[in-house]
Amino acid sequence: MGYASLGKRDSQDYICAIGHLDVVPVGEGWKHPPFSAYEENGYIYSRGILDNKGPILSCLYALYALKELGYKPRHEIRIIFGCNEETAFNDLKYYLTKEIPPIAGFTPDCKYPVVYAERGRALIHFHASSTHDLFDFMNKYILNADHTGIK
Repeated sequence: MGYASLGKRDSQDYICAIGHLDVVPVGEGWKHPPFSAYEENGYIYSRGILDNKGPILSCLYALYALKELGYKPRHEIRIIFGCNEETAFNDLKYYLTKEIPPIAGFTPDCKYPVVYAERGRALIHFHASSTHDLFDFMNKYILNADHTGIK
């Protein structure tokens, strides 16, 4: 278990995205070696990429983008990487013996669009002003995302 972070650490309050890097134990009958990241028809296939490596990697890139833009968050932002989610959550239990829980967080689990109402639901409204067309970006790259982004 580890994390990457951005922002001040002068308070114990932080927000987080938490994901895991482990996979369900490998069974029999694989067409290709399960961890080979093989390419077929322009796509790369690798065990665990949707659950949960791809989404947590996108959070890491988002954190890096915020850093490069000079963003100064009010609370520390952490991207937490677990390694025992598929079997016992022992890593998270250990983490919580060393760190306080976040004041808010989410799990970017599986594929996009966001998996909703998996274990509850929160309705969140974001308000922002910008000279750029944020909605055009979201519609083009997020809402209408397809496999071309993972080639």
